[in-house]
Amino acid sequence: MARIANCVFFVSMASAAQAQQFSIPDLTPVETQGRAIFSRSCTICHLSQQLGTGTFGPQLSKATLDGDASVLREVISNGMPHMPGFKHMYQPAQIDSIIAYLKTVPAPAPVSPNAAR
Repeated sequence: MARIANCVFFVSMASAAQAQQFSIPDLTPVETQGRAIFSRSCTICHLSQQLGTGTFGPQLSKATLDGDASVLREVISNGMPHMPGFKHMYQPAQIDSIIAYLKTVPAPAPVSPNAAR
């Protein structure tokens, strides 16, 4: 029984250390809902599925579309030529939660021209 308790303790400590390492921000309930929706519907195109591979769509962050919530709402709701709209799938408040979450995602570092070589 002591072994199990020790294992649980070490696993929980490792999880806490990982969370600190990646500096997961404290999210509000709305941002947490947005992250969950983003994970279900957006990551397939907007996050790399394997290390070293690209994405189908741009990487999203608080800098996307200059952080303009009204433009983000329009694009998420109605889509673009290579992106479906989600207005029939999600309520306006859910789309707003995605935007709230994106505003917590740091902008990616610019890629230097020499990095491609």
